[in-house]
Amino acid sequence: MVATTGVIGGKRWALAKSLAALFVEADLLYPDRSRASDGSIGDPAHAARDSDHNPDASGDVLAADLTDDKAHGCDADALADHLVAIHDQRVEYVIRNGQRAKSYGSNAWTWRTYTGVNAHASHTHISIHDTDAAKNDTSPWFPTQGVDMTPDEVKAAVRAVLNEGTATGQTSWAGTSKATLAAIQANANRLAALPSATKIADAVVAKLPPSASGGITKADVVAAVKQALSEGAG
Repeated sequence: MVATTGVIGGKRWALAKSLAALFVEADLLYPDRSRASDGSIGDPAHAARDSDHNPDASGDVLAADLTDDKAHGCDADALADHLVAIHDQRVEYVIRNGQRAKSYGSNAWTWRTYTGVNAHASHTHISIHDTDAAKNDTSPWFPTQGVDMTPDEVKAAVRAVLNEGTATGQTSWAGTSKATLAAIQANANRLAALPSATKIADAVVAKLPPSASGGITKADVVAAVKQALSEGAG
C-alpha cells in the first residue's frame, strides 16, 4: 500500500487528500490491481531534484503515481486521457508513456513529448496544483461508468455476497459491477445479521430510483444498500 503520511528529515509530510482519495478509489474499483509502481513521497533521487513528489512548504506531497495494470482493469493510460479530456481542475500536469499534458500555457491540455528522467511507462504520474482547492477535492478521478446492473443482477449480487461470503468470483457483470459488489461486501457482516439474503436483496432493490429501468449505476446501488441498512431489511 502506498504511503500517505510519514516523517522525513524530521518533518511530517502527507499526501494531498485528493491524491490519497485516488488510491482509495482505485482499490475499490480494481481490488486485484497491481500496486508495483504506485508512488507518493519521493525517494532520495527525487529529493535531489525539483519534483512534486517532494513535500512542499506545508509538508504536502502534490504528486502520485498510479500503476498501469490493464490486465486487472486499472488502465492508468485511460485515466490520464480522461483527466486531460475533462480538464480536471485539480491537475497541474499528467505524464504517461513519454508524454506530458499540462493544464497551462500555449499547449494546455495537449499531449506533448516528455523527455524527463523517467518516461513513466509503468504508471501514470499526476501532479496537482498547490492550492487548497486542488489538495482537498476528493471527488472521483475515474470516469463514471454508465449502465452497471439490472435489478435482478443487484438481487443476485447481494445474495451471492451474503451466501458465499465473497464477490471475487463474480465476473459476469460489466462496467463497475465489481466495485458495486465490493461496496456491498464491506457491509456483509451487518447484512448477515439480518433475516435472510433474499429479504435483504429485495429491500436493497426497493430503494433503487424508479428511473433505473435503463440500468443501475454503482452509485445507485451503494445508496440503496446504505438506506436499506439504516432502516433494517426484515
